[in-house]
Amino acid sequence: NEKLYEDIKKDAKAKGYASQWAEALKIYDSQKARLDSEREVYSTADTEKRNSLKPQILAKEKEVEKLKASIKNLEKLIREEELKKQ
Repeated sequence: NEKLYEDIKKDAKAKGYASQWAEALKIYDSQKARLDSEREVYSTADTEKRNSLKPQILAKEKEVEKLKASIKNLEKLIREEELKKQ
C-alpha cells in the first residue's frame, strides 16, 4: 500500500484522480448523511410533510447515485494509471 501511495504521489495524472476521488468521497458521505436524515424525517412525518419531502429525497437519491458512480469511475481511472506504471 505504501509503495502504491508513493507511485500515485509521483504521477500527476493519478494524483489528480486521487484528489478528485477524495473530494467526491467527502461530498458523497455528506450527501448520504443528509439523505438518511431526510428519510428519517419522512418516516415519522404526516402526509403533507411527506408530500413536500418526496421530491427532495428523490433528487438527493439521484445525486447520491451519480456521486457513487463517479467515485467508482475515478477508482477505475486510478487503477488504470497504476497499471500503466507497472
